[in-house]
Amino acid sequence: MLVFAHRGLHHEYLENSFEAIVAALASGCQALEVDLQLTRDHKIILMHDFELKRLYGVERFVADLTFAEIQCLDNQVGKLGRLICLEELLCLVPANVLLNLELKTMQWYKTKILVNGVFNALNNMKRNVIISSFNPYLLMRYRKLDAQCCIAPIFGANLYCFKLIVRLTGIKPSSIHFSEKIMNQSLLVQMHKGGLKIYVYTVNDQQRYAELAQMGVDGVFSDNPQLFEDN
Repeated sequence: MLVFAHRGLHHEYLENSFEAIVAALASGCQALEVDLQLTRDHKIILMHDFELKRLYGVERFVADLTFAEIQCLDNQVGKLGRLICLEELLCLVPANVLLNLELKTMQWYKTKILVNGVFNALNNMKRNVIISSFNPYLLMRYRKLDAQCCIAPIFGANLYCFKLIVRLTGIKPSSIHFSEKIMNQSLLVQMHKGGLKIYVYTVNDQQRYAELAQMGVDGVFSDNPQLFEDN
C-alpha cells in the first residue's frame, strides 16, 4: 500500500518546508503530499493554512502578503523549515516520486491564476502527479486545461455530495481521497467498481493502517510514514 508523506516529514521540521521535503526523500518516501496556494504577488507556495497565525503568529492571510514578506517571518512552532515555492519543489523532487499537489484558495477570483500557474509549471514535464482539492471548481478548471492528468477530489463526508459534484463538474477523477473517519469496505468496493483508486487521509495509527490495508485501499496519507515501514 502506498504511503504519502503528508506535508513532508514534519515531526522535526516545519510542515511543507524545504527541510521536510528533503527529509521525506532521504527516508525513501516514494509519494509526497503538499499544499499549494497563492501569495499576494501570485507566487505559488507550499502552505496548508490560509491564515499565518498557527505557524507564524501573525493574524494575516497568506493572500495578504508577498512571498518575500512571508519568507521574512519567524515560525512560532520551534522547528527548522524554509518556505519554498512550486518551482523549487519541482526541482527538488525526482520525477519518479509521486507528487500529490493539493490546490487551495479562498479567493474565487484568483482560481484561474492558481490553476494556470500550476499547469504551466508542470507543462511538458514527465512527472507522476495527482492534482487534488476540496474545491471542485479548481479541479474543473484544471481538467479543462489537461484532459490526461490524474485528478482527485477530497471528501470528508457525504457520499451523495461526492457523486453530485463529480457528475456536475465533469472532472473525471482517477482517484478519490476520503477521510479515514468515513472509510469502510462497502464504500471502497463501490469506488473500485468504478475504476477509481482510493487514498485515505490522515492515518497515523498502526492499527488503523492495518485495517485499511486489509480492506484493500490503494494508499494513505500520513504525518509519520516511517511508522509503517515494516508493513
